[in-house]
Amino acid sequence: IITPEEKTWMAGYAARTRPAMGTLQEIYARALGLEDRDGQKFVLVSVDVLGFPAYFSKAVTSRIQAELGIPRENIILAATHTHEGPVVGDNLSVAYRMEEKHLEAVKKYTKILETKLVDTAVRAFSGMQPSRLSFGRTEAHFAINRRVIKQDGIANGANRLGPVDHRVPFLAVDNENGVLQAILFGYACHNTTGQGQYYYNGDYAGFAETALEREFPGITALFITGTAADINPYPRGSTALAERHGNELAAAVRKAITGPLQEVEPGLEAGYREITLKLEEPPSEAEFREKLEDGNEFVRRHARMMLERIERDGKLSRDFIYPVQVWDFGEVLTMVAMGGEVVLDYTTMLEQAFPESNLWVAGYCNDVSAYIPSRRILSEGGYEAEGAMLYYGWPSTFEPSVEEIILENISGLINAEN
Repeated sequence: IITPEEKTWMAGYAARTRPAMGTLQEIYARALGLEDRDGQKFVLVSVDVLGFPAYFSKAVTSRIQAELGIPRENIILAATHTHEGPVVGDNLSVAYRMEEKHLEAVKKYTKILETKLVDTAVRAFSGMQPSRLSFGRTEAHFAINRRVIKQDGIANGANRLGPVDHRVPFLAVDNENGVLQAILFGYACHNTTGQGQYYYNGDYAGFAETALEREFPGITALFITGTAADINPYPRGSTALAERHGNELAAAVRKAITGPLQEVEPGLEAGYREITLKLEEPPSEAEFREKLEDGNEFVRRHARMMLERIERDGKLSRDFIYPVQVWDFGEVLTMVAMGGEVVLDYTTMLEQAFPESNLWVAGYCNDVSAYIPSRRILSEGGYEAEGAMLYYGWPSTFEPSVEEIILENISGLINAEN
């Protein structure tokens, strides 16, 4: 359980004006530990938080590496992206109206969370037993594209004609007696059904995890978010809807897991890269000073942050360090773990590039510090291309080359492991 004991500021919505008021549902860190026949260890940690900055992820994974003696590529740290959980570190700090006492509470919680994630990862390797992995897909139908194209730009709404991915990939873990031990499952949909409540919960993903663990007593159910940056749950706006969507997702997995699945051959190869993406030329110092008088408080706050960086470093960096990762389970499954809030286009493009591979593409892994737009999204504009960069504290938007660089490096990892 990672629910804060002290009520902290909650992540995901700039409109919130106070810390959490209580707990509707406990939030968790869940870990799946795997060891192959050669003694290689791998661990995936699914965390019921919106995201985590790079420095936090590095602290956690470095400690896991030291505790378990495994390389960095063998660790996936995945956020479920619930918007009903606590702020972690300085993630999205421009968006939050926190006073000093709130900032101190977040710092305290972040250190506690770091240790809890390391402990959870290490405990996943206690009581190891021979197991069989099986892969399958099912579907849920509450996801909808949220980018509505209007004459004056892109609005956030319900675009029934926009791209969406209803597939639900899952990995079942059975012991040698055929008894289910764990389910890792995913869905490409923002975890935002509650829309700004003040009570901790895992949103639809948390309700789905809980429903599966209730249905199969003794198992661990872990959720990993797909490339969901431009996809929302529909309808949304209440905890009741979050529970409804979570139950729909769990029911789909529950039904499919009893049917025929593809057995995953033993053996796992991993690859990890941190690549450099480029941001556009940022506004000048003078332009940021002008923004200090802007009528929007978040524009003013962002401008102050940029000016502080200029004073500290002499300039604003245009480099964005970005993690990409691949776990190759052989012919049956290749999992791609991407950092940031990744738009759905990347799943589409990767599946087109590797039509013979069975890909499971996830976002929100290892470092959630920005939206990751495609060239198409950048050309169209909107929150996923532009607006979110302000709240995440970046000086400018991505260059269009971001798409080619990411795809080239993920392709290199997939080809290296195949």
